[in-house]
Amino acid sequence: KGEPALSFIARDVTERKIIEKALKASEERFRAFFENMRDGVVVSQFGVILQTNKRMAEILGLETAQELVGKNLFDFLTAESRQKAEAIMHAFQSGEKESESGMLSLLHANGSHVFCELSIAFVGLQGEHMGLSVVRDMTDRLKLEEQLKRTKLDWEQTFDAVKDMVILTDNEGWVTRCNRATAATF
Repeated sequence: KGEPALSFIARDVTERKIIEKALKASEERFRAFFENMRDGVVVSQFGVILQTNKRMAEILGLETAQELVGKNLFDFLTAESRQKAEAIMHAFQSGEKESESGMLSLLHANGSHVFCELSIAFVGLQGEHMGLSVVRDMTDRLKLEEQLKRTKLDWEQTFDAVKDMVILTDNEGWVTRCNRATAATF
């Protein structure tokens, strides 16, 4: 009738805002965990890296995680490890396995091999198949284990080479070991 009118629709969005805030906090916590893991973490789809953390880049001798995004995981595997990874992918695609773990050898940017323990789980998210991999650099540990084996062998050879009788006992006086000279005497 020619008179000014005001019309509006109001919707209470309080619940939605609470949910959005909780989701954002959850995403921030996940990102903090993901980025600060002491292991490399990779989210991939059929071998293509979708997301990774800085530790994974460090394991491979790269500056940033972004350098890995879009690249194929197989490009960073040694030939032997590539065969293992292909078998794992086949088992996943055929539905035989949903997760796997084992040792793989990766190629460092400087050309050296990095020996890693890999744990991977395959999941379906919104109709898409993805892999979540946790990669632990075992290179230093394996070197230390090898050094320990060599040191033990050296010690045993030296112990047995001593011409005098040598007997080792525990705190209670029980013989725990003797060298060859002692064994030959008795």
